[in-house]
Amino acid sequence: MRVVVVTVLCLGLVGCGGPVSDAKKLVAHDLKDPSSAKFRETKTVGPAVCGEVNARNAYGAYAGFKHFIVVEGKVIMEPETPGERLEVGMSEMATDQWAAYQDFSGVWQMRCQSFLPDLPEPLQPDTSHFEKWAKEQKP
Repeated sequence: MRVVVVTVLCLGLVGCGGPVSDAKKLVAHDLKDPSSAKFRETKTVGPAVCGEVNARNAYGAYAGFKHFIVVEGKVIMEPETPGERLEVGMSEMATDQWAAYQDFSGVWQMRCQSFLPDLPEPLQPDTSHFEKWAKEQKP
């Protein structure tokens, strides 16, 4: 009887599974298909839980592993890698994508880097045409 009561109480509480289990539940909750979530390299790093998740997208295909960080019940997912190079004159939306990706990369390196795989190398900015333009502008 006691085992049943403890089990029922534990199932009703979020914190019964430990920080990694709780983080996985939070991450899965935000996915298109939570039941398809596959986790790897999930570890507790200080107050954060860092790891990677892969899940089915809207088309039913697995989209590839994405890094995530859970801190104080908040999920931070790795944004999409911007599809275009960082260049002068690019759209504001593309610039915002780069900013989001770089922000996540900084948090990942600060909290998780020494324990988990590196983030993929982002596309390197192509500033050569900007440098040429800057030289032409000098009197």
